[in-house]
Amino acid sequence: SLSRAEAALRASDWIAARDLFEAAMATEPTPEAMDGLGQAQWWIGDTEDALAMRARAYAIYRRQGRVTDASRLAIWLALQHGATPGRETVAGGWISRAERIAAPDAASTGWLALARSGLETDPIKMTDLATQALELGRASSDIELEIRGLARSGLALVSSGRVDEGMRRLDEAMAAASAGESDRPEVFAE
Repeated sequence: SLSRAEAALRASDWIAARDLFEAAMATEPTPEAMDGLGQAQWWIGDTEDALAMRARAYAIYRRQGRVTDASRLAIWLALQHGATPGRETVAGGWISRAERIAAPDAASTGWLALARSGLETDPIKMTDLATQALELGRASSDIELEIRGLARSGLALVSSGRVDEGMRRLDEAMAAASAGESDRPEVFAE
């Protein structure tokens, strides 16, 4: 049932994915099932349950020594808390946790820069961090990071008054997302 749940998640059938992940959790509460359930809950709008479920999956990955999976979830939690007004401190804690455990590779560094850019209120610093994420996404061939870095840096450039340059990046990000360069709904949403 876990593979069917993952297929429903990839197909953006959030309700079916939630139901299938819940069924998988009833028979075997793995961190993969918790992670998938949290993703489905997020898209359905069960934000608090999604954050709690993915935090539980993070903790299990961490206890199992699965650092790559744990750091990926810590970055996701930072991004989601950072997108919610009033949760900047919680987001900062997740960024710090991810920094401590993440591998020092280009993709992880880029995702951390993207998360930090979401908490930045200074448009110039936000641009620098988002551009770093964009460049590291390209360097590591992480198309999702590249597209999200493009979008975030475009927004930051527009916010800093560099409207033409920022809109070009936003247009490029939309072209890449619309063309299906990534099948992740988070990329399109960004």
